[in-house]
Amino acid sequence: MSDYETPSVYTETHPTAAKSHRCCECYDEIPKGAVYQHVKGLWDGRWGSFKTCERCESQIEDYRLQVGEQPPFGLLRDWCFNSDIKFWADEPRTV
Repeated sequence: MSDYETPSVYTETHPTAAKSHRCCECYDEIPKGAVYQHVKGLWDGRWGSFKTCERCESQIEDYRLQVGEQPPFGLLRDWCFNSDIKFWADEPRTV
């Protein structure tokens, strides 16, 4: 496990967005109608809420399988960089 604390309360859902949101990892828009990961938890006495797009959620799982731990929310890009793992959002985008 990482040096980051495990939450004492944790809920995870996969709702369909009723309005647009921003992904906490890549900062891309999660558009209305998209399914996303929504995590709420209590870390060290502080409540947190995180919304993650499907692509970042998939990359978090890939990272966990490769490295053996899950990065804290909001730090996926940095942890991928430090582990020499390509972060999907840093790839050139094709239109």
